[in-house]
Amino acid sequence: MALSSTRKPSLVSARELPKLVSAAVKAASARVQGADTGPSSGALVLKWELVGRRARSLAQGEELAAAITAELGKSGFKAQPAVLGVGKEIICGFFEPPNVPLARDL
Repeated sequence: MALSSTRKPSLVSARELPKLVSAAVKAASARVQGADTGPSSGALVLKWELVGRRARSLAQGEELAAAITAELGKSGFKAQPAVLGVGKEIICGFFEPPNVPLARDL
C-alpha cells in the first residue's frame, strides 16, 4: 500500500501523524522480507521520541527504518531513518526533529 497524498505540507498535524505513520509502517513492512505481521508489528511510539516499530534484527531494523522514512517522504514528511537497540529491543523508524539526540562533549 502506498501513501497516495502528493501534497507537500510543511507541518503534519498531531491528528494526521498516527494515521500517516501507521500507513508508512504497513507499507514498509510489506516490502521488507521477514517483517511479518506478528503481535509487535504495528506502529510504535515511545515517549514521542522514536516513532516506528520493533524489528527482529539490526539489519532488518535498518531496512525497515529506511523504508518507513521513504514512505513518509512520499507524503512530504521529511525524516531521517533511525534504529535504536536497547537490550533485546530493536526499535526502528525515525526521531521527531526536536527530539533528535545530539552529541555532547562531557
